[in-house]
Formats: sequence, C-alpha cells, structure tokens
Amino acid sequence: MRKGNTGKRILTAVSIASLSLTLAACAGGESGQESSLESSAAAVEAEESAEIKDEAVAEETDQKTQEQAGKPVTIYRGNDTVEMMLTEEVRLAEITAENLAGKLIEAGVLEKGVKVNSMELTQKEGMTYIDLDFNQEFLGKLNRMGTSGEYFYMGGVVNTFLKAFDAYAIKITADGQPAESGHNIYSEYLHFYRPNPGSLESIYSSNRRIRLHHTFFWMRTAALSSNTRGKSGV
Repeated sequence: MRKGNTGKRILTAVSIASLSLTLAACAGGESGQESSLESSAAAVEAEESAEIKDEAVAEETDQKTQEQAGKPVTIYRGNDTVEMMLTEEVRLAEITAENLAGKLIEAGVLEKGVKVNSMELTQKEGMTYIDLDFNQEFLGKLNRMGTSGEYFYMGGVVNTFLKAFDAYAIKITADGQPAESGHNIYSEYLHFYRPNPGSLESIYSSNRRIRLHHTFFWMRTAALSSNTRGKSGV
C-alpha cells in the first residue's frame, strides 16, 4: 500500500509540475504578446513623429526655396544709434502686406504681435496710394519712442511699403483710426522718408521757417490787396 501511495504521490507531483510549466508557458506567451504590441505601438508612434518632423522641415525648406526664388523687396530700418536708415534686400514668394509686416518684425522694426488688418491700393491721377490698417499693437512701440526713434519707426514702415508697391503715398491707421503718438497725429498720407535726415531738429526748424514764410507771404498779400482796394475807392 505504501508503494502504491508513493507512486500516486510521484504521479501527482509530475502532473503538478507539468501543469505549472504549461501555465508558465502561457503566461510567458501573453507577456510576450503584450511586449510585442507595446513595441509595435512605440514604433508606429516614432514613425508618425518622424513623418511630422520631416513634413515640417520640408515645408520650411519649400518656403525658403520659394523666398529665395521670389521677388526682391527692400526693408528699411533705423541704425542702432538712430541717426540714419539702413536697407536690406530680402525675397518674398509673394509681395503682400502680411509678408512685408513679417519681414519688418524680423528686422526689429515692428514688434511681435503687430498684424495687418487690411490694405487697399487705389489709383489717383496715375499714382498709387496705400491705405494700410494695423491692429492696436502697432501703437505700442510708437508711443514709447522719442522723436528720432519715431521718425525711423514710421519711416521704416512707410519706405518699405512705398518701395515694395511702387506707391506715391501711404496712410497708416490702427484699427481704423489715424496712428497717433505723443508727437504727431498721422492723419494725412505720408511720402518717402529721407534715409539720412541729419539733424531732425534742423528738419523741424526748417518746417517752422517754411510755415512762418507762408504766413508772412499771405499776410503781405492780404495787406497789398487791402491797399489796392483802398486806392480804388479813392
């Protein structure tokens, strides 16, 4: 009887061991499948990420290629000492107000956040006039500048747009209202700014002399006219 029991115990132990090995194999298979699935998912994700990156690089390369083969435009900006205007030639795939504003931002003339609301080109007596409207961010830098800085800020924008569109004059507004600073209200059309104005004080003094000359001229004309009428009455 003991021998029979011993045989049964051996058989049971062998069966248990075999079952354990089978379960372990199954568990190992499931674990292997899960690991394989995880590896596949990671590979797909990495491949998608690489494709997105490649597309972004290709798009940037295409844009640069288009710009290099595009139309040349001149960007105007003041120098570091705010004494004269510098120019830089760049290329644009298409000459638009938005693209020009983007290049002026890159050149440090306009601040990030400045956007073009609209631009309209009109013809008057064979000459092109520009009506350019920015958002309110355009006024931020304008109102933080002194006289010289303001001259080159406005001059950079005015000259860049006039040259790019071969225009005669430009009017600049912010959200539909005339651009305004602590020094000027830009309610009229503006013409090409002098790239090397010299002393801005001399320009303003010259403008005052011109205004005084015009005032004196009209006063003298009015006096002569009055004298003529008086003599005629006599």
